[in-house]
Amino acid sequence: MLCASTGVTLNATGTAGNAYLWSNGATTQNISVNTAGTYTVTVTTQCGVATSSPYTVSIIGEDPATTDAAICGSGSSQLSASATGATINWYDSPSGGNLVGSGPTLNTPVVNSTTTYYADATTTVAGFSGFAQPTNNTIGAGGYFTGTQHLIFDAFQNFTLASVKVYAQSATTTTVELRNSGGVTLNSMTVSIPSGASRITLNWNIPAGSNYQITRTGSASLYRNNAGVSFPYTIPNYLSIKNSSAGTGTYYFFYDWEITTPTVSCVSSRVPSTLTVNTLPVVSVSGNTILCEGGNTTLTASGADTYNWTASNDLNITTGNTVIATPSATATYTVTGTAANGCTASENVSVTVNPLPVLTTSSDATICAGTSATLNVNGADTYNWSPSTGLNTTSGVSVIATPAATTTYTVIGANSFGCVATADITVSVNPLPVVSLSNFSSICSNAALLTLSGGSPAGGSYSGNGVSNGQFNPAAAGLGTHAITYSYTDGNGCAASATKNITVNNCNCITPGTPGPIAGAAKVCAGEVVTYTINNNPNVTSYNWMMPATATIISGQGTNSVSVQFAGNFTSANICVTATNACGTSQARCKSISKKAPISVGNMAGNLYGNCNATVNYSVPANANASSYTWTVPASCSIVSGQGTNAIVLSTPTGFVSGQLCVTAFNGCVNSAPRCVNIYGAPPSPAVINGPATVCAGQTNVTYSVPVMYSANYYKWTVPAGSTIVSGQGTTSIVVNFGTTVGKIGCTAKNDCGDRGTKTLTIAFNCRESNPALLNVYPNPTSDKISIVFSSENEGVSEMQLLDLTGRVIKTNTLQAIEGINETSMDLSGLSKGVYMLNLIKNEKVSRIKIVLE
Repeated sequence: MLCASTGVTLNATGTAGNAYLWSNGATTQNISVNTAGTYTVTVTTQCGVATSSPYTVSIIGEDPATTDAAICGSGSSQLSASATGATINWYDSPSGGNLVGSGPTLNTPVVNSTTTYYADATTTVAGFSGFAQPTNNTIGAGGYFTGTQHLIFDAFQNFTLASVKVYAQSATTTTVELRNSGGVTLNSMTVSIPSGASRITLNWNIPAGSNYQITRTGSASLYRNNAGVSFPYTIPNYLSIKNSSAGTGTYYFFYDWEITTPTVSCVSSRVPSTLTVNTLPVVSVSGNTILCEGGNTTLTASGADTYNWTASNDLNITTGNTVIATPSATATYTVTGTAANGCTASENVSVTVNPLPVLTTSSDATICAGTSATLNVNGADTYNWSPSTGLNTTSGVSVIATPAATTTYTVIGANSFGCVATADITVSVNPLPVVSLSNFSSICSNAALLTLSGGSPAGGSYSGNGVSNGQFNPAAAGLGTHAITYSYTDGNGCAASATKNITVNNCNCITPGTPGPIAGAAKVCAGEVVTYTINNNPNVTSYNWMMPATATIISGQGTNSVSVQFAGNFTSANICVTATNACGTSQARCKSISKKAPISVGNMAGNLYGNCNATVNYSVPANANASSYTWTVPASCSIVSGQGTNAIVLSTPTGFVSGQLCVTAFNGCVNSAPRCVNIYGAPPSPAVINGPATVCAGQTNVTYSVPVMYSANYYKWTVPAGSTIVSGQGTTSIVVNFGTTVGKIGCTAKNDCGDRGTKTLTIAFNCRESNPALLNVYPNPTSDKISIVFSSENEGVSEMQLLDLTGRVIKTNTLQAIEGINETSMDLSGLSKGVYMLNLIKNEKVSRIKIVLE
């Protein structure tokens, strides 16, 4: 069995021949073959012609059959390879390279260009295992033999002689030898064998060859057959035991040969399998992609050989490079192009369909000759009107048409997409009526009302200065010439008029006198509208009001009452009015007007402290220019009454701590700056503590007091350590017994809302004696020296201080005191005569005694 990539050499063994003829035609003694088949050789010798047994050569590891694949553009695909009974491995190189897969198919990675992979086939054939004849010593007669004869055999191919069977007459030790055809020992093994049949394990590798010898050495008595022998004993293609050293009639020692061959694995050549990457077509589409509703566009594709289009409902055809699209709404078309190599690519093209403008116009109009109609349109972005005859402009959303005759106007509207729509408006023109008016005679200014007539056609109306309800008032019109107009409107609504003059003469006319006083505010706010009035005079036909530049008449000019608005920059000015009739105009009546001055708020009156669950009055001085007041109070408080005035009643809750109370005044124009105070629920801290600041240690029944604090319901007193309050805690006055420690007396005024702090008075000790240590001095008075005796509760340092009456320390001694009575002395010589105080200080306690130095 051979791998396809190797070969085998076949040898003709035995008696040398004169000629050799192999079944494949070769004529040499040895031939090399790499093709499967059965081989024989015919040998011609001097003795005749002999033909060998057939020798079969099997070939494994044939090359696999592969298939190619093709893809378009980049991507992956599947390649395949097959070989009967083989395992396929894939590589990225014809030799070496990387293993990229195993199995009959290869799923390639994504590739961008044509790529070749290589497959080989690994064929594995299990090795041969077999036993050669004779399998035992029963083939014929024989017996045990101690000689050194051997068997001769050929190996047609490499194999392993695994074991042989022997028969020993008795347990013994022998050496088995393998020799070549020249008798040279190739392998040997010394073994111990038992009596009777046993198997010797050899595991000798026998290369292909001829005339090998196998024997044993020594004198071991092993069985051999000398009858019934029939050489050769063969395993086809592997082994032929063909003779013995004693000739073909004797078989020596070794029976039931076990031979094996290894498992054969053959790897074929690598066979290419190519993944061809074909180029994708690059498809593009050209054409107009923006349409107006109802339009179409020609779309042209390029870059491929054939084309197929989708969205066929909107297309005239679905194949070919050019189609006509008529979409009713924005649509996307996909064209798929196929190249000559079969690869396809698609391209999308969106065709946007923009809406047409929807024009809305004014209705058809009917006008009178010489008049105009306004024509309006909307629904688009730009407009163009035609014809231009009678139009004030040919563009815009609104035009004025003044046609001489009935005309139909067309407007074309375009939206932001460039899409257009049209609409028509007809303007019908009616003729004007023919109107006439007769002449008027002159009239006196004090004449009665004149009923007007002479207008034609009948049914019209009169107008002009002094005309009312078809009558002319000469007094109202005034002296001079006045135009009277007669206007007539026909059934189509068309109007015309005729005008004639009438003259008013002065026939004993009286000019009006100066108007009376002007009523209305003299102080105003910027921006305010104020009404001013004078008494009406029935002899007056009109009033003329005159204002500064910073004031404007809103209404009433010509009458006896006007409404005036003052500008933001108004400060002060006069307003005036005159009266007029047919005889003339009066003198002016004026009134001085000024801007209201800013106002301020005075100091606020009311309790600042002690406003705990209380009803409290607060006020500010009244300001004559203020029209109202606005108070703002802390969040937890409320106004009981008075909001809007200069005085309020404020309610505060229990637990009120503090807050800000503010008020502003309004003068009708602006608010003043706020006036604010902080108010508190707790009473104030006492302003002063009445009582002595200097006392003697141990002094008793000393009185201290504070003034009554508003709303305080409790007074908390504190005294120095060691001092006691005999009476008065919680009131405005206490009695104190002092101890021996100085400090401060404090008083805090409280109510249910808390307190505002503590007032303190610092207490100093002066000339009083104290004697907690039973201090005694003698002699006293003295002239120069004193003895000091005192008791101590425990051991420790005691300090003696001599002070003058100002509290200045004159002399100091330190003493280590013992428990019980202690005695020491102090030299006073050199000191001025007078009164001194001696302090004994021990364990923070002070004993004091007065000393007189004479």
